[in-house]
Amino acid sequence: MLSELRQLTGATTNLRHDIESGGGRVNQAQEIQERLDVLKQTLSGIRQSAKKDDNNLLATVANLQQIIVQKEEEIAQLQQQIIEKDETIRTQQNTINLQQLQLLKKQQESWYQLGESLHDVVKELPKVKGRKDKRNVKNARLYILNKSLECFQQAHQLGHAKAQNMCTKIEREIEEL
Repeated sequence: MLSELRQLTGATTNLRHDIESGGGRVNQAQEIQERLDVLKQTLSGIRQSAKKDDNNLLATVANLQQIIVQKEEEIAQLQQQIIEKDETIRTQQNTINLQQLQLLKKQQESWYQLGESLHDVVKELPKVKGRKDKRNVKNARLYILNKSLECFQQAHQLGHAKAQNMCTKIEREIEEL
């Protein structure tokens, strides 16, 4: 019985270290609690079967029962720490997930807006006369449309809803040049 109590003390110490390192689990604490319950029942049986005049045995059983009560309180505290740490981790994970989603939405919108801005620049290019000027403006339009297409493709890869339609529109405009 004393060796079992020593083993439980070691298991409790290991659990405390696991909690400090972030690896403690509720089921570890429950397992220790179950082992303490078995010890408690054993001590109860010994106490009931002990003779009333065997004061040494009764005192030893009482002391062991006090130690078990202390261990139960310690295990309950450790279990509470685990629950609180797990809740903190869940809360932080939810916050991280929300921030990632917000960042993704911002990236989608930024790429889409950049593509629209470049597309608007193409619309503002002047109409020119003269073969060389026309060729230079056409090359500029083609270059800017390709960059706009890249932006819309990036927005589409990130999941922007309207980006695919704009990709198709820009591709048609490039073909028409």
